[in-house]
Amino acid sequence: MNLGITGRVLPAFYERLRDELTFPLSWERSVAHDFPAWRAEARAVVGESLLQPTGSRPRALRPRALRPRDRRGA
Repeated sequence: MNLGITGRVLPAFYERLRDELTFPLSWERSVAHDFPAWRAEARAVVGESLLQPTGSRPRALRPRALRPRDRRGA
């Protein structure tokens, strides 16, 4: 039984999944040997992954007011 680093039983195929990870933006694999250039490239990729263009949210996830309230004098 392999408990790995989690302390729990891992699936039988975890070694295959681990070996498939390549981490293409890691410092060791980078073709850029200039650290500031590597950092800028990695940050740009992370930014593309995390940020969505404005208005790209599906309609069901857009915020909306359920009941407007009059907050004057409250």
